[in-house]
Amino acid sequence: MGTARQALQRTMGSRGTTKPALHPFDEEHGTDTSGLVSGGGLFSGHAHDRFSVAYYGVSPSRMRRAVARWRETAGTGAVDDYTFVDIGSGKGRAMMLASELPFREVVGVELSASLCQVAEKNLEMWRASGRALSPMRLVQGDALGLRLPEGRLLIFMYNPFLAPMMRRLLERVAAAAGGRRGEIDLLYVVPQQEAVFAEFPGFELLWSERVGMSEVDAAADHVSSPEDRVNLYRR
Repeated sequence: MGTARQALQRTMGSRGTTKPALHPFDEEHGTDTSGLVSGGGLFSGHAHDRFSVAYYGVSPSRMRRAVARWRETAGTGAVDDYTFVDIGSGKGRAMMLASELPFREVVGVELSASLCQVAEKNLEMWRASGRALSPMRLVQGDALGLRLPEGRLLIFMYNPFLAPMMRRLLERVAAAAGGRRGEIDLLYVVPQQEAVFAEFPGFELLWSERVGMSEVDAAADHVSSPEDRVNLYRR
């Protein structure tokens, strides 16, 4: 936590956002997914604001490697059988990366209206580029209010919020899984609330691994660590 705090202090400006510095992903694609926004900077007036951690775009290489590892996991079906759901989708970087694969649909949910506005522009640009192989849909609002799509799901989380909110989310997922067909997988990057999963025996931990970044991403990423883990759970 001390290391993370130092990284935040190095990168954050006076208003809770990072100093302008484009990530190579944005330089290449003309998108706007860079920067760190603190939990305080994500204030929306919603009761769940206090559980928000921060916004920081997932490393593209770590995201791609984690999804590739998920695809190799025994029991995982074909990508086009799954809907990808990004909890706390921020500016939409993970959604864009996911859409490079032929998911049935890519859905993002984000509480911050300002981040959603940026994400909508990014997604529009991404569609126009022809890189999206999946339909993409963004929902602005509370993750607990999202109606989970039918069928198989890959739920993606990049350390989106604190334990009380994670607990309520898992209760919601467990309730949705109880009366439906199809598997639900949860890919959790930087799993700081993994202890909460132990309270829900129906979520099986399939693996917990360090998933590295490319040299380019590592040089550009001032918040993540090479030691960060990714957990895959299956309901």
